[in-house]
Amino acid sequence: RESAEAAAAARGCRFHLFSPSGDEVYDPLAHGSVDERSERLIAVEEWGSGDADFYRQAASPFLRLVIRTLDRSASSATLPRVARYCDPDELENLAAGSEDEESASEVVAMVRGLRSDQKRAIAGLGARLENMATSGFARDWLDPEREPGLLFDLREAIARREIAYFRFDTDRTGNVGRAIAQMVLLDLGASASAMMGQGAGTFVAIDEFGALEASALDRLYARGRAAGFSVAVGTQTLADFRAAGPAVRERIGATVSSLICHRIGTQADADWVAELI
Repeated sequence: RESAEAAAAARGCRFHLFSPSGDEVYDPLAHGSVDERSERLIAVEEWGSGDADFYRQAASPFLRLVIRTLDRSASSATLPRVARYCDPDELENLAAGSEDEESASEVVAMVRGLRSDQKRAIAGLGARLENMATSGFARDWLDPEREPGLLFDLREAIARREIAYFRFDTDRTGNVGRAIAQMVLLDLGASASAMMGQGAGTFVAIDEFGALEASALDRLYARGRAAGFSVAVGTQTLADFRAAGPAVRERIGATVSSLICHRIGTQADADWVAELI
């Protein structure tokens, strides 16, 4: 962090620090389409059962409706608000007070047509988002209403070539820290997609990847190149990539251009590295 801050001072650009003790506020839902923002929220959760894909699919349409309804209202779709309105009754009350008749009709039609299994999936998602939004870590720097004057815009910072440092402390913040890291990586990937062909020359460094195990890393590698993103990731073992998802290591291997190996723990990992070389 000190090196990054010194680099910012040497270049005469702003340095942004995000950590459990930082001052700035970051809104991971500030940019993107309804689909992109809902995916950011869906992807951060481990659903933890054989029916996980079914429950994700069952909850996703309602989550998109929540974001659309908030977009049409006077309130922006921040994490705390999405968590609150990821409840059919709350969302119906919000729509009832809206002057947008089309939005209100859409909400009523979906809420009254929900099946019992969809309600369970939505309740599970709402509980997960509420748990994240009310955690001390997220409440301090993921709520734009807390300190509007200190709100950080990731895409603007990239365009201005500023330096941002995110510290997640997952040893202390646990699943909440990992979930927020996943959201940041997804936001970076969406930023890369929005900047395709512009070649901003953005460098992304991710250290101790094993503490994050974020599957969104492979998207950043896949999308970043055409947007001028260079991604460097450090980890203790290649098993950390496997733990992030079955395809993460293979997708990174298909795009990576340089490897620095200090230790290879297993014959299988050594074979994989040798094939890349």
